[in-house]
Amino acid sequence: MKIYMILATVLMTVLIVFPLTSAVRQDSDTGSEITNAHDASETTEKETVNVLRVSSGKVESTTVMDYIIGAVACEMPASFDEEALKAQAVASFTYFKWILANSDNPNNEFGDITDSSSTHQGYLNKQEMMDKWGDKFDYYYEKIKSAVNSVEGEYLCYNGSPVLSVFDALSSGMTNSSEDVWGDTLPYLVSVNAPGDKLSSDIDSTVNYTKVEFEKICRKEGITSFTIGESVISDSGYVKSITIGDKKLNGTEMCRIFSLKSPVFEIEESDDEIIFHVKGKGHGIGMSQYSADFMARQGSDYKEILAHFYA
Repeated sequence: MKIYMILATVLMTVLIVFPLTSAVRQDSDTGSEITNAHDASETTEKETVNVLRVSSGKVESTTVMDYIIGAVACEMPASFDEEALKAQAVASFTYFKWILANSDNPNNEFGDITDSSSTHQGYLNKQEMMDKWGDKFDYYYEKIKSAVNSVEGEYLCYNGSPVLSVFDALSSGMTNSSEDVWGDTLPYLVSVNAPGDKLSSDIDSTVNYTKVEFEKICRKEGITSFTIGESVISDSGYVKSITIGDKKLNGTEMCRIFSLKSPVFEIEESDDEIIFHVKGKGHGIGMSQYSADFMARQGSDYKEILAHFYA
């Protein structure tokens, strides 16, 4: 089943709409269905977003539109092609709706969402954008604002609900599947080719530890034997599991423990050193932002980009 692109009705301001009542038409370009939420009386309206700023512990309120602008500004380089920025805007709005729909914080005690990229998604307010971009602020802000405005209210939906529209900076050349990482099969998060990623000068990185450093880190994790066993690798090249001593770790755990940029890695071991050879940046699931920009510059529009990564 394909992901559906949902276009929520905008009433004077951006509304986050759920549940949805709809009139469906077929989009001949993408094969996706675009649905209009046309009855405001049957929607739940939310005009502001309360963002927990992790560094300060304070909750900052903003409009939905400004939140999505701030999320895109934080998560994707403003220099990227506008179609990539549009794809990111849809993914960010979808992810926000998914968080609201699956919140374990019903009373909003800690805000609707955090600004942590590791747990939710990043966010910058206007002052932070000014600090980040300096004299390019006006140009970049208007560029992102235009991209967000052009896809206002659009989000990705599967079986009537917002999808878990995760994304990362740069894959190893193939994205990962949700099943290989979380054990849960999400039909829209499968492994696909990430065109362009292998062209990035940032795709390769190394992390070096002396044997003493490596063993010290292992001990902190309760590992008392330091023999590195064989890895189980997914079809797309991601480490599903690896044994160190008597402990089995998955690729995500290895990234956390050894500060690796991606769960695509090989280990080189010498007499006195452990070297991790890593490809990519991020968990590898969902949309690769680098490839989104690559596809846009090759002529793909944002719907084609989203359809490729959330198939």
